[in-house]
Amino acid sequence: MKSAFAVLNTDQLNRQNLFIPASTLIEALESHVAQCAHRGMPVGTPMHLSHDVHRPVGWSISAAVHLGSDMARQLGVLCLPESPEEYEALDRLREAYWRHYHHDAVEPYVAELAARLLPADVTEAKWMRAEAPALVRPGLAAEVYPEFFKSEGGLVDKDGLVDYAALQSRMKEVVPGVFHDPDRNLVLFAHRFFRRNLSHANALNTYVLGSFAGIAAENPNLRARLRLDPDIVGHPDAAKGNIELEYWRGPKFVDDIASIPDGVAEHKASDSQRLYGGIDKTQIWWKAPEVRSSDGGGTLLYRTFEIEELIEDACAGLDANHYGCRYAHAEYSTAAGSISHFDGAIRAYGPEEYLQRIDTSIDRAGKHAAYTKLFRIDGELPLPSWKRLLSDWYRGNDLVPEYLGVTPDTSTNSFAPAPSAEAPSKEPSLCALVTIARAALPETSGLSTQTLQLSDHVSIRVVELGDGAVADLMRERGVGASEAVFDDGILNLSTVAFGDTAMANAEWPILMKELAAALEVDMAAGRIARASVAVSWPIDTLLFTLSAAGDVAPLAALLLDAGSCVRPEQPASSWIDRLNDSLHTHSIGATSPIDWEAASPFSGRLTLPRGDGSTFSVRVSDADATNVELAAAWNELAQANK
Repeated sequence: MKSAFAVLNTDQLNRQNLFIPASTLIEALESHVAQCAHRGMPVGTPMHLSHDVHRPVGWSISAAVHLGSDMARQLGVLCLPESPEEYEALDRLREAYWRHYHHDAVEPYVAELAARLLPADVTEAKWMRAEAPALVRPGLAAEVYPEFFKSEGGLVDKDGLVDYAALQSRMKEVVPGVFHDPDRNLVLFAHRFFRRNLSHANALNTYVLGSFAGIAAENPNLRARLRLDPDIVGHPDAAKGNIELEYWRGPKFVDDIASIPDGVAEHKASDSQRLYGGIDKTQIWWKAPEVRSSDGGGTLLYRTFEIEELIEDACAGLDANHYGCRYAHAEYSTAAGSISHFDGAIRAYGPEEYLQRIDTSIDRAGKHAAYTKLFRIDGELPLPSWKRLLSDWYRGNDLVPEYLGVTPDTSTNSFAPAPSAEAPSKEPSLCALVTIARAALPETSGLSTQTLQLSDHVSIRVVELGDGAVADLMRERGVGASEAVFDDGILNLSTVAFGDTAMANAEWPILMKELAAALEVDMAAGRIARASVAVSWPIDTLLFTLSAAGDVAPLAALLLDAGSCVRPEQPASSWIDRLNDSLHTHSIGATSPIDWEAASPFSGRLTLPRGDGSTFSVRVSDADATNVELAAAWNELAQANK
């Protein structure tokens, strides 16, 4: 299994203008690890290309939040299978994950949903966690709300689109594309073709649905229409939007549409665009200007625009081997200087039809696809609004903003190869790490040991305490293991493990105060310049570990503050923001880059790396004395046999 370290999220204002504090970053891990323990599942979630659950690539383990002087970072390990056996194991893990994911979210609401949907039969309905807990069955929503799916009532046009103003007068849009009916206390959804791979398993395109709602609200003169999903109905109590942190860029397209040449422009995808977006190419067609009669008896000049995306693979949400391609059509009024009509649709092709289509220009392709219109706007639509909506309709297709003149995004993701990466050129003065794991019961108190290899065949377990006041303090807690003492001015104090929550809570303030004082004594004596400390304790099914590392002076100051602001009987989400504020107060320097060797998610704590020239001595415990003698004898024998 190949693995890589990654920064999955931060507490900085992101490109979607969202701010996620450190407490929320760690709270997500607390609930996730607790869920995994309850389900009997390993910690982690499936990884997918472009947020598409039908395109799995690996397993993501998010286990820690790193606090630095510049930001808080949620860290993770990305695991990528390499062998057929690993792919098979991942498939089994994914299947179990999604089974629990949908069941746990929907099961509490099934009885209420079934009652509210009467007289509709839901015995064959599938449970689905969408933007709300939902039941899915062909025609279920259309059966419960025929007025939004049949044209006889006057709310739905010949293409199956419902009048958006009428929909909003009857229902409240709680998140983009999700509509709450207060009378029956149910929610309807925008059509599944607004989802990646045209599948219910994926999230709605909140970019285009949000832009659509905003444009309709800002321009009441427009007539907006939207297609609803006929197959899915949800419960409103747990309705919430999905946050997919992809940065989607707005267009800078030239507004002088009259000057755009006639004909077809084709933008071919790069290898990376083909991989992540699943796009082969996109064809854009501006037709020659045409003269039409106006209502007043005169003539008006119009230009027609068509665009179609041609994809790589068949869609999971369609019949086998069928391809669903996003399509849009617009008409531009030269006299008004605005778009007079705009609609978006899916063109679905069978295998043979698609083979012909993908090798044909859009102006010669004809109409050989099943056509499903999803939204429509009529009236004077301002060009900036049209460009925004067009770009958002093609979320994930970089070729559209490329055509619209957007500067390519050259930012990079924060990934690092495992097990380590090159350390930063400047070591941070202070940082901290909070990790969460499933508690292994029964827990015991004491100092965690690590293996020290004495020879090819003999090893012993040791603790690292240093050689001074810190060591004296730790020995008072009882140390039965051998001690390794390094001479490089760095102390990686062995983890102090508490066996139960009550003990950790009672001893915490005293330990932090005494440990801070001992570190300062050893610093003044010239024994250590930098140090790392770690303490772990259980709360129910979770094991929390708080570690901190850096220069001794700010580290000691942070530990003093931690004695009062950290409450071991409470989850980390209740105190991590206060700890983060303290770290910002005591750290020196504007940035605190990740040192992946020090903060390896595999270790579960911060550990300062040592240079190749570091030497150490071992104080051997009575229990390990025999092992040391055996190692010495073995080495003598090996030398004699050379």
